[in-house]
Amino acid sequence: MNTKFIGGYLVWILLTSLVFFACSDSEEQGLRFEGCDGPVVIDEIAERQYSMAPYLINPTTEGVTIQWESMDDAPSYLLWGPEGAYDTCTCVPPPIRIPLISDEILEEHDGWLYSVTLSGLKPYTRYQYTLPGAQVPIPDAIGVYLGEQPEWADFGEQSFITAPEPGQDFSMIIFGDNQPLAHTHELVVNTMLLHPADVVVHMGDIVHNGQASQFRDVYVSMASPVLRRMPHFHIAGNHEGHGDVIPFDTLFPMPPGEAVIIDGTPLDPGPRVGIFDYGDARIFVLDSEREMGEGSAQLAWLDAQLENTVTEHPEFIWLFASWHRPTFSWSTSLMDGPRDALHEVLLRWKVDAVLNGHNHCYERFIQDGITYLVTGGGGAGLSAIDAIDPVPGENREGAALAFHIVHGEFTSAKASFRVIGAEDDAEIDTFELLVQDRSDL
Repeated sequence: MNTKFIGGYLVWILLTSLVFFACSDSEEQGLRFEGCDGPVVIDEIAERQYSMAPYLINPTTEGVTIQWESMDDAPSYLLWGPEGAYDTCTCVPPPIRIPLISDEILEEHDGWLYSVTLSGLKPYTRYQYTLPGAQVPIPDAIGVYLGEQPEWADFGEQSFITAPEPGQDFSMIIFGDNQPLAHTHELVVNTMLLHPADVVVHMGDIVHNGQASQFRDVYVSMASPVLRRMPHFHIAGNHEGHGDVIPFDTLFPMPPGEAVIIDGTPLDPGPRVGIFDYGDARIFVLDSEREMGEGSAQLAWLDAQLENTVTEHPEFIWLFASWHRPTFSWSTSLMDGPRDALHEVLLRWKVDAVLNGHNHCYERFIQDGITYLVTGGGGAGLSAIDAIDPVPGENREGAALAFHIVHGEFTSAKASFRVIGAEDDAEIDTFELLVQDRSDL
């Protein structure tokens, strides 16, 4: 590692797995650093339009992934550092082409995706970042509906907070199913801005047909005020598309589900299966578009991962399972086939709650002490909440036909949830989860 003086300041050049360069300010030359192709003056970087504004995904205690899109593949520059000071410039080399080929999705062209995973950060610490010269689309629900070309604005200075370590209080928003209806999704976005959280879990059905252009023009465009501030985990729904190469899996990749050893044989759960860790909460994610019932690889993986977590990782005091289609619901659709087998495994390991979407409403069931949520009020056309006859023994504790978010506050003793309506900012439902004793397991 070498040093040099620029404008009277000592600059340490940081070498990491990415191309990082420390920056200093010079009154004569402006902010300078070594770019991908030699010296670059930050103040002189020309304005450039980015078709997808930067968005934050997959936060950890040490960092976060930031992605954005351009319709050309020139290098980009990311300026970031601890709150109150930019101290690092990252030159992002030529990006990857967003894939288009699949059995379900046909598009004529698409953009280039930039992706940077920041690492080595401090847990539960706020950092700031920006893209010098970046012009991004202004959210416009009516314009999206009419297919108009966007207006542009400076991206400006943004910030995010890294994930906490176990034992640290934190907040979380859970919601899903905005699909292509930007004008109602806008209500939900505004509600999240009124009631911000450290992290957001999206329950799927982000768009209607899985096209990259819809992710760009509808979802990221409309949700940018939240996506640029609150890191997201994304779960795939049935509208994201399936196939060998799908834009969703490139734009919103989830942490992979590691194989488990069962009877000496590795078991790979397959794509779109994994674990989200945030503070002392662990969320096990399955893909409800594939087999999840008795004898399935997904169910065996879930059982093994729950056992490993309960016996080897007691720091995770909050255990959640999540998939898109609802396990319990009196609305328009439910995934009742594998329900008994899933419930048996969840009950065995004292899972606290199951997070589902798909039905465009809010429902809360309590079955044998497990809370089952349906939170599909992200903006798609609402579903009737009493379309299916109740089954004896099912205990629905709350329901609403409303666009909404579920906002949770987590401590080491309890998690307190408020369900907030997006049209009137009214409180629809409240409930608490208490930390369970799993020492007998």
